Amino acid sequence: MRKFSLYVILCCTCLNRPAGQTTDDFFKEFDSFRQNITTQFESFRDSTNYIYAEYLSQSWEAFNLQAPVPVPRKPLPIEDTRYDSAKVSVPVILPTDTFPPVSYQETDIYLQPVAPDIKAQPGRQRLLFRYFGTPVEMSLYNGLSDIRLPSINENHVSACWLQLSKQPWKPFMHELLSLKDELNLNDWAFYQLLVHVSDACFPAALANEKVLFTVFMLNQAGYRVKTGRQKTSLFPLIAFRMEVYGTPYITFDDGNYYVISTNKFPSSEVVYSYRLNYGNAIAGIDLAIRKPFRLDILPKSSKQTFENKTYMIEYNANLIALYDTYPQTVLSVYADTPLASSTRKSLEKELLPALKDKTEEEALAFLLAYVQHAFPYMPDEEQFGYEKYFFAEELFHYPYSDCEDRAILFSQLVRRFIGLDVVLLDYPNHVATGVKLRSFVEGDCVIVNNERYIVCDPSYIGAPLGRVMNNYRNVNARIIALK
Repeated sequence: MRKFSLYVILCCTCLNRPAGQTTDDFFKEFDSFRQNITTQFESFRDSTNYIYAEYLSQSWEAFNLQAPVPVPRKPLPIEDTRYDSAKVSVPVILPTDTFPPVSYQETDIYLQPVAPDIKAQPGRQRLLFRYFGTPVEMSLYNGLSDIRLPSINENHVSACWLQLSKQPWKPFMHELLSLKDELNLNDWAFYQLLVHVSDACFPAALANEKVLFTVFMLNQAGYRVKTGRQKTSLFPLIAFRMEVYGTPYITFDDGNYYVISTNKFPSSEVVYSYRLNYGNAIAGIDLAIRKPFRLDILPKSSKQTFENKTYMIEYNANLIALYDTYPQTVLSVYADTPLASSTRKSLEKELLPALKDKTEEEALAFLLAYVQHAFPYMPDEEQFGYEKYFFAEELFHYPYSDCEDRAILFSQLVRRFIGLDVVLLDYPNHVATGVKLRSFVEGDCVIVNNERYIVCDPSYIGAPLGRVMNNYRNVNARIIALK
């Protein structure tokens, strides 16, 4: 929207250009105009920080924590996963419900700060750290390490916010946003980058200073984040663009803000915070991953055996470490996350030869059988003690997987290697998939937007295409469309 507005201003100004003014003169004038607007915005943001610091000095309110929304459990017992050809029924069109898609308004939240060429400045110290195994180098601003919170009462938080606003955070943000683009980071990974930066800037004992710095920087970048206080600890309260499970939260007028903390607070605990959002903080953290992260590779390999052949699949352990920080969220986030290039190339090397010369139906049947048989099955409750959804690469890292994890990997393989559309079939305690073939194949199916999707269940071990578990023949499958 900001680019469009500038374009309109440019066009309107062109129409009213004085006679005799050259194009070069016009663009010089326009550049001066744009710089003036940017300077005015920066002055506005500086005054916003001053006003916000004043607001933070007022008494914070006590809020009751809301209990976490539990992760929808998919505890399919192992004995129910074995296909029995003797119990096959006549193929049916299964009942379905449409699962509401995750939707939100895309927001252009970033205004890149005008920054000098920091690397060209002599004598500038550098900040060196590793971000999930990836070496990062940034400018080191000594003033940040001098930030101190004598206590976490309102007056000291307010004074610290004002102190942060007087630091050279604008060129610092410029570098952070450049790193975000360079490493293909989404919003959550950018938050993690700020966590790593705060760890590098502040001594380990200054946990509250780290939190306030992180919240300050996220607010400057336009994210809806507040600071929470409980006893002697500060922690971020983060608004997300989609539902988050397993995490306590506070409900404000503009939605839920989730407690992101290593401390475990009972739902009965009272948390102190404030209602006013920072001036230009309008976007929730988006957990969707649309591009593979560019992380250095710490290679690991996983061995699967299927049809008397061993498959060695490589994955990046650094990526698994980043995924391990993720809050639990909706299934489509996991299923729509693109495979990392190292894993994709490894799967292509191992699996594509087996798909060569196969028909579409044969290739689909092979991938279904591969996921059914190559990965040991175990419900999450038994492996972890809680429900945990996997990104596709995580199936190669952990020793066991269950139904939604297999459905996520299978949907990735089918879309990437055969090019067929896939939907998830979300049942109360099970997840399977539906695949839209180009040719007709007999079997149980669902109808989505007048298109026929044949059931493929990666957890129904031994089941061919078009076989739904008998327990779900009369249960509505909630359809989750994938990209």
